[in-house]
Amino acid sequence: MRLFRREPPGPAEVFGRAADREHRSGGGVQTWSDPVPADGALVAVTEALLEPGAVDHWAVAPGVDVLTWVVAGELTHEDGVRAVPAFAGALLHGSCDEPGHGDRNAGGAPLRLVRIALRRRGAPLPTCGPTRAPVLVPGSGAVEVLTRRTELEATAMHLHVVDGAFSVAGTPLRPGDSVQLFTTRTLDGEGIALAWVGRQ
Repeated sequence: MRLFRREPPGPAEVFGRAADREHRSGGGVQTWSDPVPADGALVAVTEALLEPGAVDHWAVAPGVDVLTWVVAGELTHEDGVRAVPAFAGALLHGSCDEPGHGDRNAGGAPLRLVRIALRRRGAPLPTCGPTRAPVLVPGSGAVEVLTRRTELEATAMHLHVVDGAFSVAGTPLRPGDSVQLFTTRTLDGEGIALAWVGRQ
């Protein structure tokens, strides 16, 4: 499985801006999707904003794990079997081999979340539930939560800024911005960033 699809020699980093993301809106749900390679371990990085009572129904192919970081609000994840509540700061991890997944805003304020979908190797998780970072997805790598200056040592990484102000290689990153890295770099700044770190 390829971690990223890139023909060498390519750039050491590829930046994505919040304003350039694919945006969809409807039914009280807005989503923004980071640009990611068409084939590889990383399937999607999606930010969603839900009005109270709204549900974001989504589906991915079998063999994919989804990690959901609740940025603000009250989430209830529904998978046709049970409903899993989660609040701001929680990280949910689930396998998506069965259809019928949805994220519901169960509170009275807007719900903001970020989902990272990764192809895995091995058996699916029996249920979706809360976990703690870093989270290892077999065959795909790990998802980490970064909050301050960090040495980024990876040959394949996708970093998504959730809140705060960061920079990589002197390039500023604000909420909604992202960067794909193919070499070691330093993340400067403070806030919250989600990072997928590819493993060979």
